[in-house]
Amino acid sequence: MRFLTIKRRKSFVASLGAGHAYIQCDEANSELEICGYHCKKLGDLKNGGTLTCEIGEEKTRVFVIYDKASKDWCNDMYVIEAGSEDVHLSGVAKWGAGNPFRFDNNPSEEAKALRKKNGRKGSVVMILAFVVGFLLGFFLIPALL
Repeated sequence: MRFLTIKRRKSFVASLGAGHAYIQCDEANSELEICGYHCKKLGDLKNGGTLTCEIGEEKTRVFVIYDKASKDWCNDMYVIEAGSEDVHLSGVAKWGAGNPFRFDNNPSEEAKALRKKNGRKGSVVMILAFVVGFLLGFFLIPALL
């Protein structure tokens, strides 16, 4: 067994919300499915906080999300290779659609592809929210006056 430590750097972006760290697991122990991977919760990451937990030595994926509603488009993934050394990760919430958490020094092509896909999904969600809000305001407010 080895230890995983995730440090969330302090940032004004999403400062009031806690990030939730999940790790890939088998289907039997799964609490949540994120981007097609069965995951179980490791803990919460408050702004400026640190989370340390014990993980296995096999290759796995770690996700940070903010809520279950946006788990498939507002997340970041870090692929941890197999080994016995302790793993230290850090990251920060970035401004954007949903203010997603982003791991530092994340060289995985799989993570880069997921970020690109999530960026498109996030943009679509934000545009739809804007259009629906505009239409409701445009048609509903005059009807109430």
